[in-house]
Amino acid sequence: MIEYLKYYLGANLFIKIFFLLIFSIYLHASNILNKTYYINSDDINISTLIPDIKNDIRLFSVSKSKYTKRIKTKLLVDMLQKHGYKGYHSKSRYIKFIKNSPVNLSNIKKEIIKEYKNKYHKIDIQKVTVRPRGYISSLPKDYKVYFKSRDYLSHQGIIGIKGSTNKKIFFDYQVIAKLPIYIAKHDIRRKTALSLINTTKKTVLLDKFKAKPIQQIKRGVLQSKRNIKKGKIITDKNSDGLSIVRKNSTVSASLESKNIFINFSAKSLQDGKLNDIITIQKSNGKKFKAVVIGKGKVEIR
Repeated sequence: MIEYLKYYLGANLFIKIFFLLIFSIYLHASNILNKTYYINSDDINISTLIPDIKNDIRLFSVSKSKYTKRIKTKLLVDMLQKHGYKGYHSKSRYIKFIKNSPVNLSNIKKEIIKEYKNKYHKIDIQKVTVRPRGYISSLPKDYKVYFKSRDYLSHQGIIGIKGSTNKKIFFDYQVIAKLPIYIAKHDIRRKTALSLINTTKKTVLLDKFKAKPIQQIKRGVLQSKRNIKKGKIITDKNSDGLSIVRKNSTVSASLESKNIFINFSAKSLQDGKLNDIITIQKSNGKKFKAVVIGKGKVEIR
């Protein structure tokens, strides 16, 4: 009985210490100040740093002629401590405050959403944030949004808009989204048909990809373009359309001309996907160009 009580008290003590440790880590993390804050007025208040406080106090102000203010972290932490908010710190030596530009960015957000949905047909976009790279008081009446060719591979980037004056205005943006991807269950050899047998589907947060992930794998549609290691994402760089005609395999070739229809067997000299034009060879050595029309089937046109 005594041994049981010792064990019980020891286990409870361990649980209490564990939760206290987790709670202290949470408090420590919540007391970390950001490197940059965005404000809607000239005032920098305690609520700018610590939202939902009861008694707000102004700490600093941004000059009327300026749109940013940089403050030493130590000075800011000392002022917070003076007003009773202790334990705050930052990894940065300075903290920057930037006034939000009074412009409507909803159309730019719509263009970002449109761009990502065009690239990923199964993406679930949860939030889009856009901020000018400098303070701007207005946007051109009509403008076009410009993306870089590989922007969609990352959850964040820089885009530009250009109006009638041809002057570009740049913005930082961030997309929080989820999308389905497929990863290799095991090592996959080159030119192997891809299916749910050798890949597995996962939903991930959009972060940064080296190549565009394949979002749907159907049996008999795709094959590996090169050897793929276990755990690697299936992308448009390491996969390709499935070859339904193999090099050196026997194919059924057909030729239709006016009222004449000829069908014969031949050897394929190339791999071929649906609608590919490949070279075939008859048993007498004569070669033809033919279109792949099905599995093991070609048509001479």
